[in-house]
Amino acid sequence: MADPLSKPRPRPVDALFGDAPGPTYIVEAPQTVTTVTPPPIDARPAPAPTASFAPPAPTPATSAPPPESFFAPIHTATATRVALTPAEEKFFAELPAAIRQLYDDIESQLSESPSVAMECMRMLRQAREAYQAGELATAEFFAENVRARLQTSTRSSGAARRPVVLMLWAWLLGMLAVGIYAVAITFIANLTLFGILINPIFTVPLRAIGWGAIGGVIGALYALLRAVQRREYDPAFNMGYFGKPVLGGLMGAMLFLLSQAGILAGGGASPEVKPDEIPVGPVLLNLFAALAGFKQEYVFEFFDNLLRSIFRLERTARNTPAPRDLPE
Repeated sequence: MADPLSKPRPRPVDALFGDAPGPTYIVEAPQTVTTVTPPPIDARPAPAPTASFAPPAPTPATSAPPPESFFAPIHTATATRVALTPAEEKFFAELPAAIRQLYDDIESQLSESPSVAMECMRMLRQAREAYQAGELATAEFFAENVRARLQTSTRSSGAARRPVVLMLWAWLLGMLAVGIYAVAITFIANLTLFGILINPIFTVPLRAIGWGAIGGVIGALYALLRAVQRREYDPAFNMGYFGKPVLGGLMGAMLFLLSQAGILAGGGASPEVKPDEIPVGPVLLNLFAALAGFKQEYVFEFFDNLLRSIFRLERTARNTPAPRDLPE
């Protein structure tokens, strides 16, 4: 019996020449050629990045709202709708045009006063914002404020050129000279006032009165110049300007009485008079007299509160500020 290992093993190539049995597989016929072409490389979708390196998904860009016009229509969602009469409806409908006209009036009437013009511009901006938010009453308030401010400016410019202002200046400068004279003569030995010999014991009250009048003149000049500069000069306050130096002198006399009572200046307002020296009053009393003449409304308010506390009187309106004699 032959060794099966020595018998050559059939090879696949032998099937082509008949030395081995034919193959058991079937060769398929060739497929028909298609005319479909693959897409270009640029058109192929890019492979999705892995989760670890994937960039955040871009949020869709929201387009900014278009800019509103100078006066946008009132938003009904935020505006409080109230019943308006036909006249009110017409007024608020014409309010944007009125605000535009006020801008032109500011440019033409307040060109020489930038500070007042900027103040009016800020109020007009608030009026516009209130109108856009539907707050019609607030918008009307600011617009009417600007209109009143322009009218006040026009009247102030005309009133500041009247002769009464020159008379007021002459009066204040004359009272300033009187106050300086009242203080200066107290440093002169054997002083006389209009030729009348004065007892040296009156030097201290005379200085207090003089410094009070000087403070009143300074306060009146400060208020007058500020009112003219801000175009708020009102002829109705002329009596206050005229009376301020006189009230300052009276306040100086009242402070002297308080010093005599020991309430102010330590009671040393009347030093002993010696033949060889001129009596010099306390500096603190003179300083208080000048400050009281400068800010008289504060002194009036202080004494008003003091007397009310002594007599236990209540104010009728606690939230009402104390009236002032001159505009700030």
